Amino acid sequence: MEFKKCFLNGVFIDGYLINIDGILKNEKTGRTTEGYKNKNGYFHYTIKKKNYQKHRLIYNSFNIDINLINLQIDHIDNDRGNNNINNLRVATARQNAYNRKTPLNNKLNNKNISICKKHNKIYYRVCIICREKNIIIDTAFKKLEDAEAYKAEKIKLLFGEFSRLN
Repeated sequence: MEFKKCFLNGVFIDGYLINIDGILKNEKTGRTTEGYKNKNGYFHYTIKKKNYQKHRLIYNSFNIDINLINLQIDHIDNDRGNNNINNLRVATARQNAYNRKTPLNNKLNNKNISICKKHNKIYYRVCIICREKNIIIDTAFKKLEDAEAYKAEKIKLLFGEFSRLN
């Protein structure tokens, strides 16, 4: 298994190697670790009394030509525990927000769709905002299925690979 020198934000971290699955190896002792999980579900390493986010360290060590300052690393499958290099990609904060999970307090369990009552009738309102393209979509439907289909089409069109329906 190939190990590379640890690299983050333009600086090599002396004495440590990392592989594509995120196993960190101390060059001097040969000891390895997979890091520890924090309360938010992200994995971290402690190297020389300093904390490093596992996904950022893995991605940057294998892509040293990319400066990650002001950028985020996105887990493609949205699994914070899957830190394999093939599951990580660079994203802006806005792109990373496009594929957030549906909030737990969402009654429909359907992101971007809400229930509206008007004149004793129920409507399903689709609201999508894409600031990068200056687009605001705010449309109402009588059937939830129609709203879901419309939302799926527009979100894929606007957000591409970062789109997440729910």
